[in-house]
Amino acid sequence: MTESALVSCEWLKQNLNAEKQIILDATFFLPRQQRNAQIEYQQHIPGALFFDIDQVADLNNPLPHTLPNSQQFADAVGNLGIDNNTLVIISLQLPEPGGCFESLGITRCEFWMGD
Repeated sequence: MTESALVSCEWLKQNLNAEKQIILDATFFLPRQQRNAQIEYQQHIPGALFFDIDQVADLNNPLPHTLPNSQQFADAVGNLGIDNNTLVIISLQLPEPGGCFESLGITRCEFWMGD
């Protein structure tokens, strides 16, 4: 892990295949941007999984992107292979998913603010 919560492109490149690490692309675009994050993530980081902020949310709340309860979150990230011993590298354009991970107990998070 790094001393900062942000990792560089070089660090990410050197650590792409580290054990007990999962890279998530949590890119999100507003509807007016007319871009598809699910399609674009496939072009960003080799081996990254897509973290869909629209699906990992409190789907019973009428507001979008609402923080899920801890069990919903645990189920969703568990399905991605993440547990308390996993280093999670999150590539994102907006900070919301990072706060979600930290507030619900995933303490080994690093962020890559890539494009």
